[in-house]
Amino acid sequence: MSFAVLQRRATIAVLRALGATRGEVLAVVLSEAAVLGVVGALCGALLGVALGRGLVGLVSQTINDLYFVVSVKEVTVPVGGVVTALCAGPATALAAALLPALEVAASAPQLGLARSVLETRAVRVTRALAVVSALLAVGAGLIAWVSGRSLLAGFATLFMLLLSVAAVTPAALRVLAQGAARIGARLSPVARLACGDIAASLSRTGVACAALGMALTAMIGVAIMVESFRESLREWLIHTLRADIYVSAPGPAEASERRLDAAVIRALLATPGIRDHSESRRVEVASPRGVLDLNAVRLAPASYAGLQFTQGDAAHAWPEFARGAILISEPLAWRLGLAPRDTLSLTTASGPRAFAVAGVYREYGNDRGEVLMSLAQYQRLWGDEGISGLGIYLAPGVEAQRAVAELRAAAGHRQSLLIRANADIRALSMRIFERTFVITRVLYWLAAGVAAVGLVSALLAWELERSRELAILRALGLTPGGTALLVLGQTTFMGVAALLAAIPAGLLTALVLTGVINRRAFGWQIDLHLTPAQFTDALWLALAAALAAGVYPAWRSARAPLVHGLREE
Repeated sequence: MSFAVLQRRATIAVLRALGATRGEVLAVVLSEAAVLGVVGALCGALLGVALGRGLVGLVSQTINDLYFVVSVKEVTVPVGGVVTALCAGPATALAAALLPALEVAASAPQLGLARSVLETRAVRVTRALAVVSALLAVGAGLIAWVSGRSLLAGFATLFMLLLSVAAVTPAALRVLAQGAARIGARLSPVARLACGDIAASLSRTGVACAALGMALTAMIGVAIMVESFRESLREWLIHTLRADIYVSAPGPAEASERRLDAAVIRALLATPGIRDHSESRRVEVASPRGVLDLNAVRLAPASYAGLQFTQGDAAHAWPEFARGAILISEPLAWRLGLAPRDTLSLTTASGPRAFAVAGVYREYGNDRGEVLMSLAQYQRLWGDEGISGLGIYLAPGVEAQRAVAELRAAAGHRQSLLIRANADIRALSMRIFERTFVITRVLYWLAAGVAAVGLVSALLAWELERSRELAILRALGLTPGGTALLVLGQTTFMGVAALLAAIPAGLLTALVLTGVINRRAFGWQIDLHLTPAQFTDALWLALAAALAAGVYPAWRSARAPLVHGLREE
């Protein structure tokens, strides 16, 4: 809309001089925006339905990996969602057009062609936005601090943080451009001119840089969150999976129905090369707090080191566990608000019974959380002798893959079993993780694409405004190639400036995603992991978006006839 208004600024100024009122000019611009919004909403609804059909496969794969098998036979288009999109399109277009419409309508007719009026106003707005950015950042921190466990407040914190980034980016761009102009003056007059023009054209460059900065912030924040989650999961799997081979019984969704046949267990444990084993029974039990997942275990000596305590310590927790206390996983502790020395009531076969909580351990395998209990105590209180899974420890020198084949042969055709080596489970878990976050990457690349399109539009408007300035430079000896390089250099600088603003904001976004939103949604803690790739990917995106956005304006500027740029009405 800025580009469309700018193209007709001279015409609108003439109309104002001939008697058109501010209200009429405003109505013309907003009407055009409404039409464009309707067309954009219709195109967006059609593309959104097509995108949704593609994403259904990713979502159903995630459900299959993590929960239960689902087969999507048809895609339902929600009427309410489409209507909301069709209403949001014109509303967004009108909101976007309001500022340029007010700019052109509020300008005095004789100043309709004066860029200085607009840029002076832009500098004042930029200073005010810097203050707004600080207030938004402080507000986001206060909301995160006082909102307790509210997930909605966590998302509000993230939204305010992103708005803060957008608000401060124009001011950061102006400071960086002015500093670069002073440094560039020692190297080349063209470099000083290029950087100085960025600072002097903040009404165009600031908006474009803010859009790109928000996209880069989201990209960096999500990339850090995903990588931190991946590394935390990988380390947890390495620490937790102590046995060499794991055996479990596939079956219905009801956990209590999955159990190993006693004869099959004896045959498996009689296989040569087995040094030790652990046993587990997974069931769902009733409690006053709702149905809870219970994992009753008899641990081999090597299995005790597999639990990482986040509350309590192993030296006290394991002796209490042996005396009848329970351990709970981090998600369950968060969901029920429990800590060591609290009690949790479970409904046993003989009625409710309170169990002391001896410790809280880290877990990423179940977002509902689970209770860990001694298998002997579970069998005594519930009268259930079933076994759901085995963890098998092999003797030194026994190869895991060969042992898996021998275990399958020992089970024969008596029962269908899942028999997997430790390394295979870790590899499968990481593949599932990667598939789960594919949709996240699709969405942040989509956001980056939207920012790139916005950058192109802003640069075209900026190039149109500077046509006379560029024509004078060409007349003074700047070659067409030099003109193109000037424009590309400016867009590259804007991309780098957006990245510099996005890096600290992306780190804060990652902290909110890992420490606030993930914590409140699932209850687990994610350790922060930083890698160079998280920032180099954002760097390449910033440079690619800036260069791609600057190619067409650079080409136009280099090929523009001098006579049109130098002509005065």
